[in-house]
Amino acid sequence: MTIKKNFGDCDDKSNLLISLLHELGIQSYFVLVPHHIFVVAKIHDIHLQHLISGLYINREKYYILESTAKDSAVGFPLHYSIDQIQAIIDPFKNKKINIEHLEWRR
Repeated sequence: MTIKKNFGDCDDKSNLLISLLHELGIQSYFVLVPHHIFVVAKIHDIHLQHLISGLYINREKYYILESTAKDSAVGFPLHYSIDQIQAIIDPFKNKKINIEHLEWRR
């Protein structure tokens, strides 16, 4: 329905985005914060090497993909504090991932 109606909230658009990333074989997760959900993806692309910022989950870099912000690019800045992250979910296992280290780098 999200594609057909060209409309959706953060849940709808994040579900669509993460499904597309999954089909491309790109590791990605849902990030839950108060009243919002967004996607992080582990993208290996030479065109992104200049981007330093990222959410580091267990010391591995993930780019924020904000599906509801207009004209957002890969590497969207984190607009929440690390403490506001309620969970990081693997949607295809429907399970929280084990987080030993979580850091935002600019």
